[in-house]
Amino acid sequence: MNAIEIVNEILLSGIKYKASDIHIEKNGKYSLVKFRIEGILYGYKKFEDVHEKLIARIKILSNLDTTKKLNPQDGSFSISIKDNKIDIRTSILPLITGEKAYLRILDPKRSKKDLEDLFSKEELGIVESKLLRKNGMILVTGPTGSGKTTTLYSFLNRINTGRENIITVEDPVEYKIQGINQIEVNSKRGLSFENSLRSILRSDPDVIMIGEIRDKETAEIAVRSSITGHLILSTLHTYSSFSSIIRLMDMGVEDYLIASSLSLVINQRLIGSLCPYCKSSYSPSDKEKSILEKYQIDANLLYKNVGCEKCIGGYTKREAVFELLEFDRDYIKCIGAKELENTYKRIYKEKGSKTLLEKALEKVKSGEFFLKDVLKEAYGLEEL
Repeated sequence: MNAIEIVNEILLSGIKYKASDIHIEKNGKYSLVKFRIEGILYGYKKFEDVHEKLIARIKILSNLDTTKKLNPQDGSFSISIKDNKIDIRTSILPLITGEKAYLRILDPKRSKKDLEDLFSKEELGIVESKLLRKNGMILVTGPTGSGKTTTLYSFLNRINTGRENIITVEDPVEYKIQGINQIEVNSKRGLSFENSLRSILRSDPDVIMIGEIRDKETAEIAVRSSITGHLILSTLHTYSSFSSIIRLMDMGVEDYLIASSLSLVINQRLIGSLCPYCKSSYSPSDKEKSILEKYQIDANLLYKNVGCEKCIGGYTKREAVFELLEFDRDYIKCIGAKELENTYKRIYKEKGSKTLLEKALEKVKSGEFFLKDVLKEAYGLEEL
């Protein structure tokens, strides 16, 4: 096969296997192709003596300079499969072994999730009540790769009725949504989150979605906008719903602004669901038992991934697990507490709410999750 045929095969196979990302890197005389499927990176194929041609083909598709080999380049292109337009975002990195191509597959059909598919009935009631408000700020938190953007887009799809002016500012725009005004941040053109937000506020918005709050200026504009009659949707990179308040304070946002603006904080993770056909039971170790007992979970058998022809590495999909913090008066009056996160955890428990970890551990007991996966996603622990 020539380079054009190989690139076509890689793209079609990546889409067929529902990969979110494709990596093409050089190893000696070979091009190694890897697919990221449900958060796990798998080797796909290796091709001999064609690496430079594959990179050149991807650059041409992405409208990049084929003569530049020592500088990073970013681009994009689209392909259509059965009336479904799929966007491919491209990044070329100059490594010491040769250029590497990274391709992000943005399939609008896979990204469009109904809120009912994400949240439980109880969670959905809370989320919908906040989305119906004409002001306030809803934050979705979690580490990179936890599904925050998918959740935000689900919010946008739910409120996109055509009766409100919805404007987003993103870096980059992941998916294009008809009926919503989307701005893509471009630092080279001086189009930052801060500058975009100031312009948006002069455009009569009802709802503003900010891809990510990264600095004090963006945070202050966001909270002030939520107080003055706008619904604000955004994300923060924090590991818990409680720590998001601390993060805003660290950015320099005044306590009274946080108290007046914040409506709901959603912390989330994506955890692999074990394949029901091949998952294997085992007796928990003493350390695993102590972890479960800490959260009053009694389980004599746990389950782990194996892998079969009906799954990928022992998993069928990744499932979102959420922790919802409704920012009410009980939290507001404690916003200046010294040990803020511990104080909020105590209030959260007194209200009878379950943390993300507690919800995930319940699915460990029922055999849906592997305990090791839960601890890795919730705490970043690789080993027990």
